[in-house]
Amino acid sequence: MDPMKIGCTIPAERTHGIIEKISSKKKVDINYEEFKDRYIYSFSLKKKTSQDGFDTSDIAAQFANEMIMEFYISDLIKKRYRELLFNKKNINTKQLLKQIYLLTRNESLFNSERIRIESEIHDFIMANNILIVDGYLRFRPRSFNNLIDRAMDIALNQRQIEMEYDEFINMLKYFIDTNPPEIDLVNLIIRNKDFELLDSRNKKINNKSIVEMLEGVFQGDINKSDIILSSLIGLSPKQIIVHVCQGESEELIEILRKIFTHRIKICYGCSLCGNKQYKD
Repeated sequence: MDPMKIGCTIPAERTHGIIEKISSKKKVDINYEEFKDRYIYSFSLKKKTSQDGFDTSDIAAQFANEMIMEFYISDLIKKRYRELLFNKKNINTKQLLKQIYLLTRNESLFNSERIRIESEIHDFIMANNILIVDGYLRFRPRSFNNLIDRAMDIALNQRQIEMEYDEFINMLKYFIDTNPPEIDLVNLIIRNKDFELLDSRNKKINNKSIVEMLEGVFQGDINKSDIILSSLIGLSPKQIIVHVCQGESEELIEILRKIFTHRIKICYGCSLCGNKQYKD
């Protein structure tokens, strides 16, 4: 059987990682020739390997697919972006392109698309015995574009959610900044996935009415973060000291920082939580 060949612009020293991903690489000889700025990789069955049930085109197709996803997909994404989103406003192009690229690299997320692409590559190699990557992508981009379009839709949806989240946080921040404080100090103690609100005298603050209101709105489906955030917004304290074990509830604390900004202090140690110092 004649060797199956893949032609591309990627030199051999950059393909070792791809070859290592090929599970059946030990059954074939993989060689390459250099022609100016192009490299031709050939895949042939090793002499001592049985040909029963084994096809070098499978490995060649896997190699070509991985090569495209590693070295060519970024340019394909940019090209598709220019075709579909070039005039779209309010988009951070660099950030969006990176997000789309990372999504296309997620094999579990687009497993069926990746399988379809590799199957089409395999059929092309079987029919022609050689695949030149640049030409293949120029004349047969549909499956890759479908993959990119799906990743682009997900990225745009994620960006829309992020924008709505930012608008929501800014609205809460504006409310806090434009309304006078209702109370001087609130101690928020977070410990073992539970929390407690104390006033400046370390007496428990009753937020039962807020909890009941949230349970009515969300039909009981509320979490600790919802209650803490709603309680603090309702109290609108002049200062909040968050007593927390290090590494716990980091996401919640980041949200509180965005909303209450300079009103927040983080305590990693005092008589209430057993740590040693305040941190702004």
